[in-house]
Amino acid sequence: MSVDPGLLIRLAAAVALAAFAGFIAAESCQAQQIREYKDSSTGKVEYFTSPRRPRLEGGSFFSERYLFLSFHAFVPPVNASVPYVLMVDTNTPNWVTVEWGSSLTLTLDQSDVLPLAGTGSGKRRKPNPAGAGNLLQETALYPLSQHQLVRIGRAKTVAFRLAGSSQSITGSWKPELMADAASLAVKGSTLLGAPTPATPDSQASTQAVQCPVRPGLIAGSGVALGLRYLRVTRSTADEFHMPVPTGMAVATVGDLSLAASLGIRVGDVILKIGEHLITEICDIPNVLATTPRGACVPITIWRQNAESVVEAQF
Repeated sequence: MSVDPGLLIRLAAAVALAAFAGFIAAESCQAQQIREYKDSSTGKVEYFTSPRRPRLEGGSFFSERYLFLSFHAFVPPVNASVPYVLMVDTNTPNWVTVEWGSSLTLTLDQSDVLPLAGTGSGKRRKPNPAGAGNLLQETALYPLSQHQLVRIGRAKTVAFRLAGSSQSITGSWKPELMADAASLAVKGSTLLGAPTPATPDSQASTQAVQCPVRPGLIAGSGVALGLRYLRVTRSTADEFHMPVPTGMAVATVGDLSLAASLGIRVGDVILKIGEHLITEICDIPNVLATTPRGACVPITIWRQNAESVVEAQF
């Protein structure tokens, strides 16, 4: 039986790609484990996710174009204002030739355009010696702020365009990539040395901050939103384009929680519950302590540069 030589070349390219990537994360809707590498000589630490493949317009098998995306954080950070990095690895028959500047554009949820600028692939361009034909590799790095990482992590859809001077690659992300971004956004504060851990909104958790119940409040109602949060600092407020630093930024949302059913997302900022302003760590559990089951309470949040209100049925 004869075998198509072109098929053999494509299969060889696929095998070479696995060697090029090193490893490929299992594609599931769950965020993968964040890996850690410590340089014994310098003491610097790198946290990163394993590379994942997006969907490419035109596919990869016949076009022989491959692309991998991964998220990274460094301690100490190279730039404290943009402590994260999106790494883009390409393996193509021809140069993409990623130049310095805004060469990667993400479109979140079909309308939120996020242009990303990097230093280009520069010297990180080399032939793939294990590949068939003229496969070439490039690596480009795109710094990300905490706010940008949160925006990516909470998006439902992400379309992308990687523009080079030789060719462009377009396509869409799989949900696993957004899950990776959300996971690093939540854990990044701790990994990068932030002093305050995310606080649960229920005192029932063994990890809860001990919030004294103010006089006149009834504790133990069992009402909870099912989320963890961080105090909004001046720098956080700037990232979220908030006029003043106030409220609690949502760090995690339980899968089957009330917060999830209300559509509250990681990166939202809780400003008020009912008429109570949220300014201190203990405000949320104290307010919930007075909220009876069955009550309908408006929750004011900050999202995408504006206030909005959701009605919570406890």
